[in-house]
Amino acid sequence: MPKIVWSPAARRDLQESIEFIQEFSPAAAAKLASKVVDALELLEAMPEMGPVMEQLEDIGQYRYLLVAKHLIIYRLEDDAILIQRFWDARCSPDSLVVK
Repeated sequence: MPKIVWSPAARRDLQESIEFIQEFSPAAAAKLASKVVDALELLEAMPEMGPVMEQLEDIGQYRYLLVAKHLIIYRLEDDAILIQRFWDARCSPDSLVVK
C-alpha cells in the first residue's frame, strides 16, 4: 500500500481551512476533518481513483479528489501518494500554485 506524504503547503492549507471553519462551526470543521480521513483511506486503497487535473498537465500528472468543497491535489511517485495542496475549490484556479 502506498504511503501518503503531505507537502508543507498542503498541511498548511488543511490546517488553515479547518481553523477558519472552526471559528464559525466546530461541528462543520470536525465533519470536514473526518471526510478528509475517509478520502485518504480510499486513496490509499485506490491511488489512481482521482481524475487527472488537465490544468496542471504542463508541469506533470496531478490528480485530485473532491472532499466537500475542497480538492486534495496529489501525484503518484513510486510507492508514495504525494499530497501537494488542499485547495478550496471556490477559489480562483489562477491563484493555485503547485510545485
